Amino acid sequence: MAQRFPQQFGPYTLHEMVGRGGMAEIFRASMPGSLGGFERTVAIKRILPHLTENEEFITMLIDEANIIVSIDHHNIAQVYDLGKIDDSYYIAMEYIHGVDLATVIKAMNKRNTSVPPDHAAYIGSCICAGLHAAHGKRDADGRPLNIVHRDVSPHNILISFAGDVKIIDFGVAKANLKETHTQHGVIKGKLLYMAPEQATAKDIDGRSDLFAAGLVMYKMLTNSLPFEGDNEFQIYNNILTKEITPPRILNPNVPPQLDAVVMKLLARDLNARYQDGYSAKQDLERVLHTIAPGYTVNRLSRYIDENFGAVAPPPSQDQSHPGMAPNTPTGAQNTGEHDKTELQVSPFTFQDDDEDTVNQPADRIRELVAAAPPPLPQNNQFRVSVADDQTGQFEVPNPPLQPSKSKGSAGIPLVAIAVVIMVLVVAALIVMAFFVDSDGEEPTDTPVVIANSPAPPEVHSVEIRSEPSGARVFQEDELVGITPIHLELEASEDPVMFRLAKSGYEEHQFGIAPTRSLTQEYILTSLEDSEDDDEEQRLQEEEEERLAMEAAEEEARAAEEAAQREADEQRRAEERRQAEERRRREQQEQRDQRPPRDPPPPPPPVDDDDDDDDDGIIDPFAM
Repeated sequence: MAQRFPQQFGPYTLHEMVGRGGMAEIFRASMPGSLGGFERTVAIKRILPHLTENEEFITMLIDEANIIVSIDHHNIAQVYDLGKIDDSYYIAMEYIHGVDLATVIKAMNKRNTSVPPDHAAYIGSCICAGLHAAHGKRDADGRPLNIVHRDVSPHNILISFAGDVKIIDFGVAKANLKETHTQHGVIKGKLLYMAPEQATAKDIDGRSDLFAAGLVMYKMLTNSLPFEGDNEFQIYNNILTKEITPPRILNPNVPPQLDAVVMKLLARDLNARYQDGYSAKQDLERVLHTIAPGYTVNRLSRYIDENFGAVAPPPSQDQSHPGMAPNTPTGAQNTGEHDKTELQVSPFTFQDDDEDTVNQPADRIRELVAAAPPPLPQNNQFRVSVADDQTGQFEVPNPPLQPSKSKGSAGIPLVAIAVVIMVLVVAALIVMAFFVDSDGEEPTDTPVVIANSPAPPEVHSVEIRSEPSGARVFQEDELVGITPIHLELEASEDPVMFRLAKSGYEEHQFGIAPTRSLTQEYILTSLEDSEDDDEEQRLQEEEEERLAMEAAEEEARAAEEAAQREADEQRRAEERRQAEERRRREQQEQRDQRPPRDPPPPPPPVDDDDDDDDDGIIDPFAM
């Protein structure tokens, strides 16, 4: 029965469901403040009602909250609250108003383009910065927590309309502080975004997340992934052995500097890979300022708003949203160390690489790789994804098991015998269809239908035009015609590379992903116009350089004058201080050199007698 909104959930008001997985459901909610009218929008992640008594899921939810709350970084969606209301365990998380990176990539692919290199470089730098914060986190005693996300993919990268890039969903993360731990030999994560050491159940660290970050950037730049295959076994084999095609080969618009950073992130050798997210972030920022000087987050904000702002993503069960639930398994598989079995090869169809997840024992993976059919030719193009709609830790349906020693009388595996028998049956039917029968009758025109015959590949018509027309069209250096030209291409989401060449015009390289019939027209640039544009650009650059130098010189002069004024003021103040000091010193010296005053002479004695005895002294005034 559909839920009605709004509805009250403890102190929160749930307004709409924005996602639902195998473990939890996500709601956009509001949290009231202590003063009237104030409220905050949050994302409520609540364990599904029928799982509220499952201790494993409760512990996983608590682990996820503890991991995220321990990391305080602007590129990781934050947790505000962890609690229980009635019988429902929940976490209140930061709500990101925007879209996930998977939605961005798919939308660009439908428009026969890809995420622009400058935006891809900025988004990649934010991912690496957030991962570096997680990988380097320590506890209160300084011990490393050894956090590894293990599920870095476009589905778990959110971009807000303000241009913020956030990593979400630490539901299957590895960390020392977790109460639950992955059983040894069990692999978790999305298969197509897995580092080789993770796919083979070896010990992993933050460098495995950086490999996944490189795959995310590869997807943004090329709309494809390097390990795609037509079944699970080929994908495992590709992860371990296939040479990675540089993204610049698939998309010539990728700058060489950015191509080099992506390929270093994707190094199979751990020592050749980036050793920490901060180093990768620094290189991506340097590349960004080279290919897009003055780039700011406002550019990404405008890009997301212009392409996705008109219609906000509607609530959907398969749409990623803030705090999307890590769809959790019903139980983990054992490592199978003592299970001597042989796996039969069976078809494994993919639908969406963001949902391609595994929870697979390591020894089974080795058997899958050993039993994998030979890789198909590289020109066979496939779209790879898995039908499972969960993310995180998964139960992969096990193929039927047979004793590993089961062989034919000549020691040939049963699978090989079955393949040979099928080939013989098909050959017999072909012979019966195209040759005369035993009575000598001519073969009829009735077509022979072979059971289980593969469907013919889907083909799309692609028309390539140029302005001016008459340009030669090359496909991988092979001339295929002159524009305008119609080509029939096998349906694929991987781009087919072409080149246009015409005398007097610059060559133009481009890629077309034949997902549907379409018409592409390209305007060629004449060499004269190109030279004029180059000269104009050179003059403009020289003028900008001159203005920049004048501004710098003016700023330097102003700074020098200000410094001189300050120095003069300091000098005058010092002179006044020294003069005052000299004055006080001279006064002190004068006081020290002045002779002491003699005491005044005593007054003469006064004779009070009235006799005339003047002691012989004549008074001259007595006359």
